[in-house]
This record gives sequence, structure tokens and C-alpha cells, in this order.
Amino acid sequence: IADASVDTIYLEAGNYMLTGSNNLINRDLTLVGADGAVVFAASTSSANGFEVTGDADVTIENITFKGSKSLHNHGVLTQTGYTGNLEITDCVFDDLYSGIWVNDGYVTVEDCAFTYSGTQNAINVENCNTGFSMDISGCTFDGPDGQKDIYCENAAQAMLITGSGFSIGF
Repeated sequence: IADASVDTIYLEAGNYMLTGSNNLINRDLTLVGADGAVVFAASTSSANGFEVTGDADVTIENITFKGSKSLHNHGVLTQTGYTGNLEITDCVFDDLYSGIWVNDGYVTVEDCAFTYSGTQNAINVENCNTGFSMDISGCTFDGPDGQKDIYCENAAQAMLITGSGFSIGF
């Protein structure tokens, strides 16, 4: 978006192809999909949906993320050092390497659906160094037996993950 004064983007229904791994959000922004009919699909093995960085407060609502199960193919990724607030509501994450990959930040995930076939976990939490908390509510997780819904590793400090209806692995 060239106009930095725009703080809310309403996406029209449709399928959008992601062709690279440089879909950065580095400012306060709200993205709202049209009644769940907005689909972001990865066309390459390295395409992420959105990478959130800096101290941006970002809200993502009503969007479906689909992709390959290739390494580095995530619906939403927070970069190491992210200190903002990320809210993800009413989204679907379908068969990605991981639906959400969290490196840092304060993350709220509400009323989302995660389907995955075992390539990774629905949500990965890794290397949280600058402060981290995650609140998960009203989400559904549909993955294979033995696969963790949320996987946490390499944390340099205590992590707070609240909510219910999911499994956590370390």
C-alpha cells in the first residue's frame, strides 16, 4: 500500500496468489476479508502470507490462508524482535507448513480454524526473546494424532500461552 495513511484495508472476495516471501507489514494496519471469501494461496514454496515486523499493531480478520507444505510457508509470521500486538480473528489456515509462526510479540488468536496434515504444527512458537504472550480462544485444530497444535521451542524466557482446546509440545 503506497498510502501510509490508510490504516484499514477491506479486501474484496477472491483468490490472491502469493508469489514471494516479502509480504511485510511494518506499520499499524487492519486487514479485513469479505465474509471469509478471501483466500491467499502460496504459489511458491517460500511464500508466506504476511510477515509482521517492528512494533506494528496488526489485526487480520476473515481471511483464508492456503499453501504448500514446504519449509517457510506460513500463513502469518512474526519476525524476531517484533514488539507489537497481533490479533488474528475468524481466519482459516489450511495445510500450510505452519499456520502461524511466532518469533516474538503479543499475539491473540480467536475463532480460527487450523487444518494440517502433519508437515509442521498449526502454530509454532520459537525464539521468543523480547517479550511474548499468546491468548488462544474459540479455535479448532484438525491435525493428525501425535502432532501438536502448538509447538514451543528455543524460548529464552518464560512464555505465557492461555486458552483451552489445544495441545502444546516442547
